[in-house]
Amino acid sequence: MSSKELKEKKKKNDEAENIKVLVRCRPLSTKEKDAGYKSSVELNIADGTVTVYHVCGDPDRWTFDAVINNTFKQKDVFDMFIINMIDSVLAGFNATIFAYGQSGSGKTYKI
Repeated sequence: MSSKELKEKKKKNDEAENIKVLVRCRPLSTKEKDAGYKSSVELNIADGTVTVYHVCGDPDRWTFDAVINNTFKQKDVFDMFIINMIDSVLAGFNATIFAYGQSGSGKTYKI
């Protein structure tokens, strides 16, 4: 490996973070809307926050590295968040993408 390649590898490593958390929440389905349900989750993409409202009590608010909604296409998510991990793997670093969610919510399809 040349010194230039080593410098690039180190630069990528210095820019990398150990863990990043991306949150994607689905909107209410047509069936849920027709039944009169209201969303209890508010996404703030600019601030990277998710607010969950409860029937009683104050809402809970969490901050993440990124928050996306259903307007983001799979390619957008890949280009914005995943491609850098692939570049790191090709440069010799380890990377893991962990998808967590309800059974049948499309995790396998999305990854």
